[in-house]
Amino acid sequence: MIRILITFTSTVISSLIFQSAAAEVMMIDPPTDAQFFNSPTTILYFGAPNAAATLLVITGGPGKPGFNPNTGETKQQTVLMLKTMTDGLDENKKINIAVFISPTELSEANRYSDEHLERIASAIQFLSKKNNQPIWLMGHSFGSISVTEVLNRRPEVRNAVAGLITSGSKNNITISREIHKPILFLHNEYDRCQGTTYRSAKNNFEMIQKNNPRITTLSTVSGGDDRGSPCNDGHHMYTGAYLQAGDYIADFIQKNSK
Repeated sequence: MIRILITFTSTVISSLIFQSAAAEVMMIDPPTDAQFFNSPTTILYFGAPNAAATLLVITGGPGKPGFNPNTGETKQQTVLMLKTMTDGLDENKKINIAVFISPTELSEANRYSDEHLERIASAIQFLSKKNNQPIWLMGHSFGSISVTEVLNRRPEVRNAVAGLITSGSKNNITISREIHKPILFLHNEYDRCQGTTYRSAKNNFEMIQKNNPRITTLSTVSGGDDRGSPCNDGHHMYTGAYLQAGDYIADFIQKNSK
């Protein structure tokens, strides 16, 4: 195991990286002016050779996907789906995947908190300096609240992000008319979770498309496995349809990066 200390200025002070073949586990120190922070933010980073973009992902549920701190290995389904973009797609579509991991469990209400949104802003700044390439922002399920709120309420974050992806999004997300970025609504048409229906995603897409018609996209995942809890497994998590979902995301980023 290699330990590397990287130092940055501004809001991100340092990152301690535990490097392995599977992933890098990065600990981002809190901004010096954010007094409500009491612990660092963790990023699970999957680098792809010759990647032209980085996707920062905010997962759903409690926002704390479990992983092995020595290898970065995880069974979190959103992460497994996204890893197809680091090693399963063709050379022109490979994307670095950075998974945001909250130090505390997040409720739906916590997704609107200043601390949570500040942590996301710090992660975006960190990744921008690390890779010097476009940062795309994606939120799955409850994570769709996190990503839409940080762009709604933080103009400086909005300017630093190349585009937005909402995946299996909550019915009640809102997107400001001031956001003129490429936006992808990704959803499984058979999602049975009552809080993340395909109908709501389609309605949200149609509403935002009126304001942003040329760069707002709805990609519908079909098929996959209908199993387990409707909000924690099966179609909501793209089980059995990882490649289709990953391909939609990679195609969207590639198309809108030109």
